[in-house]
Amino acid sequence: MLSYASVRIWAHTVEFLALGISVSLALVFWWGRPRGLLLRASLAFLICVFASLFDQTHKLFVPGREFDAGDLLFDLLGYSIAIGLSFIVSRSLDLIRTKSRLSHSV
Repeated sequence: MLSYASVRIWAHTVEFLALGISVSLALVFWWGRPRGLLLRASLAFLICVFASLFDQTHKLFVPGREFDAGDLLFDLLGYSIAIGLSFIVSRSLDLIRTKSRLSHSV
């Protein structure tokens, strides 16, 4: 049976999966700079890291809560999966579009 602590820990993964998807999609569809996919993925990762650290740090000011470094690992799992999948799908779609354009121009 799942304990409250177990559900709470995995909730971090789901929470940061959602954040990672949102940040990744915003950067995937961002038409400005940076243009490189690797740079956008790195930026998405940094934004999620800062959000995760902020989430843990703000708990220091909430009575009964404390900074839990273990939660950071579950946060990392969530947003890493989201960022990886978002940018893999984006890259795959770019390759398909490029291949399609090349076949139509011949």
